[in-house]
This record gives sequence, C-alpha cells and structure tokens, in this order.
Amino acid sequence: MLGAAPVADAMAAKPPELYELVINGESFTVEANRVLKLESRQRPGTDYEVALRVAPIQRIKLGHCQFEYASLFDVSEQNADGQRSVTLNHELGLTMLITEIGGPLEPDSQAKALQILTQSVQDSLSEADRQRVSVSKPQSRRFGESVGLGVVIRYEDAQQVDHTWLAYVLVGKSFTVTCVTQYLDRDADDVLPLVRQTLESFCPTR
Repeated sequence: MLGAAPVADAMAAKPPELYELVINGESFTVEANRVLKLESRQRPGTDYEVALRVAPIQRIKLGHCQFEYASLFDVSEQNADGQRSVTLNHELGLTMLITEIGGPLEPDSQAKALQILTQSVQDSLSEADRQRVSVSKPQSRRFGESVGLGVVIRYEDAQQVDHTWLAYVLVGKSFTVTCVTQYLDRDADDVLPLVRQTLESFCPTR
C-alpha cells in the first residue's frame, strides 16, 4: 500500500535532557536550552559560556532521501511492509504522513501511484465525514529537488467544519516518497508555510 491517512496514535520519543559537550578534548555534562558557565578542570582559570539549544529546523534521513521540518512538530516513525513512514503532528492540527517508496518512478508510474494514494485517502474518510467531498485534477509542481504530482481533497465533516487533504507523490533524482497532509481550512494561512517548507526540502540522502 503506497500510503494511508495520517494517524496520530504513535507516541513521539521524548528528547534527552542531558548532553555531553566536548570542548578542546574536555567533556562537560550540560542541560539543553540553558545558558551555562563551565569551569575548565584541565585549564584552571578558564571558563566557557555555552548554550545547547534545539535548532528550529530538524532533519530526518530515510533510505534514499532526507527532508527537513520545523522543530515544533512531534515526530513518530513506523515501519510496515518494508516501507518506512514518518508522521509529523503540529499543535495547530496539521498532520503530515511521509512514506518512502524507493527509487525514482517514471511519470506514468508516478501518476498510477497518485491514483492509489488518492483512493486510499478517500477510503479513510468515514461515511459521517463524506459531506461535499471534492477531488481536484492531478497537478504537477516542482518542490526544490523533486517534482510532485498531487491532488487536493476537500470535504465538510458532520459538524460543518471544512477540511483539506493534500496527497502528493514526490519524485527526485534517486527517490520517491508520498506525502499526505491534513489540516482545517481555517488554519490554512498558518500551516501551509510549514507544509511548503517540508515539501521543498526533499533531496537525496547526503
């Protein structure tokens, strides 16, 4: 199966609180996100002012490609049927499910993969959610080092809240990945820059 609807039931791993910092061969134990003054034991009278912070942009490497995402996302990973998937969840309600397919697909195969992916997304919608569902025609768009073929799926749920799903098959020089994105229409202005940032970052693993 090329891709499925995003899921948020996997727990993201908690990042470490303590790190080892090595300066000129000397090791120190430090906490993240704090400015610290360290006294050198090997060089009496020498102090270091340091800060170890989480970078605002993080990177994930898959088998054939890598991509970047904003650090405010919670990340979980799944492996099923030999395919590695990464789920990004943002507090705004944005969810991105990224699945590596393998090497680059030819245009005809990319279009077929998109058909399967689109049907998978539509099948994931419950009967209660299938209110005024619309699916756009496939459109090709370049994202950084990849070419994405995708559709926009819009629907209104039982509470009359508008949702949008973006389903893309991205093909680069040495990779193919699928990306399924879900968000509420009312949050589009806030979440779409985060989506573009990730889609444009895909490139071969370096």
